[in-house]
Amino acid sequence: MFQDDLERPEVVKAWLIENGAKADKESAREFFELGRKLKKEKRWALASKAFGGSAIRYPTPQALNEYAEASIRDLGTRLDAQYVVPLYQSAIAADTVLHLMSEEEKSATKHNLDCLHVYMQLKKVQPGCRPLQAYGLSK
Repeated sequence: MFQDDLERPEVVKAWLIENGAKADKESAREFFELGRKLKKEKRWALASKAFGGSAIRYPTPQALNEYAEASIRDLGTRLDAQYVVPLYQSAIAADTVLHLMSEEEKSATKHNLDCLHVYMQLKKVQPGCRPLQAYGLSK
């Protein structure tokens, strides 16, 4: 899987159906754990790269969600919601194949997606929008 493919939910879903069983899950796990370590250190650019590295090897909903969050925090002075929205969409698509997300995770991912759509269309910040909180636009 290529980096750009992560932003295409239909490609993520098709890739998982075709390649999920033979994916490099160990390498993906190592990148994911590195991303978690870097996230704790608030090293967002490196965390984003690590979570992205995990997702291209095995695009789990968790890796895609973490990639989206780290990417938002790494954006610095500009929020490009159009970049992270497809990552949340891909997380939902991945879960239709892998069934790894809890109901709480599914709900949170859908909420993140919905509140970003509202922000993009209306420039309105909804309370409790985690992506916008991470960027500093909401409390």
